[in-house]
Amino acid sequence: MSENTPSKRPVSIIVSIVVCLIIIADFALPGSPNTEEIINIKRETQTSYNAARRTHTTFQVITQNYEFYVDKGFAKGMEVG
Repeated sequence: MSENTPSKRPVSIIVSIVVCLIIIADFALPGSPNTEEIINIKRETQTSYNAARRTHTTFQVITQNYEFYVDKGFAKGMEVG
């Protein structure tokens, strides 16, 4: 590398640090909880059309304003209404 060419390494390090700080701040700052009535809990079995032909089950909690994909244990603990 010649002495006239500026190095791009410090810029990439600074960008990486800024991205890391944004991600850490996203996890550290509190969010706002949603307290809405559950209209439906939808269970759906999905199949992968590849050589393995595996299936998995997804759970979706539906409220009036939002639809969330949730874990099986969370979906089992909720009740509609």
